[in-house]
Amino acid sequence: PGFARAHSALGRCYVHHAQGYGGGEYFDLAEKSLLRALELDENLSGARLQMVYVYLHRGEKEQALATLAEVRREAPNDPTVFIIAGMLYRLNGLYDKALRQYDRLLELNPNDVVIAGYNRGRIYTYRHEYDQAIAELEKGRAVEPDHPLIKTFLALIYFNQGRIEECRKLAEETLDQHPHFDPLQVILGWCHSARGAHDRARSLITDHVKQIAAADHDVALWLGSLYAMENMRDEAVEWIRTAIQLGNENYPLFADNPRLDNLRCDLRFIDLLNELKRKWEERR
Repeated sequence: PGFARAHSALGRCYVHHAQGYGGGEYFDLAEKSLLRALELDENLSGARLQMVYVYLHRGEKEQALATLAEVRREAPNDPTVFIIAGMLYRLNGLYDKALRQYDRLLELNPNDVVIAGYNRGRIYTYRHEYDQAIAELEKGRAVEPDHPLIKTFLALIYFNQGRIEECRKLAEETLDQHPHFDPLQVILGWCHSARGAHDRARSLITDHVKQIAAADHDVALWLGSLYAMENMRDEAVEWIRTAIQLGNENYPLFADNPRLDNLRCDLRFIDLLNELKRKWEERR
């Protein structure tokens, strides 16, 4: 009970389970474990870095950024620093800086090819550089062929390329292997919506899917996108606001996401987009 690193590792487990599986209550458990770790060892960089996720969940983006900056000064070669920095740069729409974090991560720890692969693949997908995105995902897939996030982001590429049936099949295959990974229900919803099966698409938005989306800055945007595709504008704007509150301020993605096209004339969405653009230009 007095081993700080055990509490820190447990907090990290809770953080990862919160994202895509357990929902917001696991961030509360994570915070409790991480704070206990820091009570025992206030200089434990791993626990401080995992608190970044807790701050994002609470809508405290500036605290998250400040915490990363502090740890980076003290432990500049900690691989987790680059993982979290890459995430925060991505959430701020600063793709080149995000990619450089994963380059540095692989220099320090080549074994992190899976994490770097699906994160770099996601960024190239945002840029519509799909061949490069697939190449990055394949690097990770060579190590862990059934990794759910690698398959998820490959499904996203298929959807963006208009390969709806391939996206659906891969999402369903991944759900068969990981039946509790509910973010894939949203992607399946996109497929059904794109095929005109609107009742089926909406039936996938369960209470648990909403719980997961409320705890994940990416899934909240995915869910908002599904509602936008279904032309349910109030719900779409609500979930886009949730994504932003959770730290997703990736202006280029919001501005360029065709799944949000039904909102382009909605004044609420226009106001959100203008504010995101202002922040993005300041951060650049």
